[in-house]
Amino acid sequence: MLAAAFAADPLCTELFLVDRDTALLEWFTIVERVFTQCPYARVRGHPTAVAIWTRTDCPECERSLVDQLSGLLSARNRDEAKPLLEAVAQAALHQSGPNLHWLGVLPEARGRGAGRTLLDELAADAGPAWATTCNPAAVPFYRACGWTVLAERTVAGHPALTCWTLGSG
Repeated sequence: MLAAAFAADPLCTELFLVDRDTALLEWFTIVERVFTQCPYARVRGHPTAVAIWTRTDCPECERSLVDQLSGLLSARNRDEAKPLLEAVAQAALHQSGPNLHWLGVLPEARGRGAGRTLLDELAADAGPAWATTCNPAAVPFYRACGWTVLAERTVAGHPALTCWTLGSG
């Protein structure tokens, strides 16, 4: 489901120039596998949406995720995309506390409350959280849910790509 939700995401379109649907399916299979094994992570689904967050930083899972996703990029001959991921990580304004890593709603289901329901579940489970997005279409959604923009930065080397860090309270 996350692969379909992120198919048009600006960062994902930069990462995978060809065979994007298959690449994103592989990408999010890795993401879900790493986070479902993390004791600090929560993976929550709705029939049309998925959210993944961590209640606290987990350096071991972050390293595993970076290693496996880098391996996927190498396997797909996209080693040149690795600096893009590093630039996005540098553009994000890292916050302490719970981190919403992924929130994806199927395009045909947007505007029907599934994303807000998952944000409410995140708040109930972990309290105030933060997230980073490179998708300008997501920022109004977060704002409508009461989140605020903590930082807005252009991704180094990619002037058309902006990274927003948001906080829930």
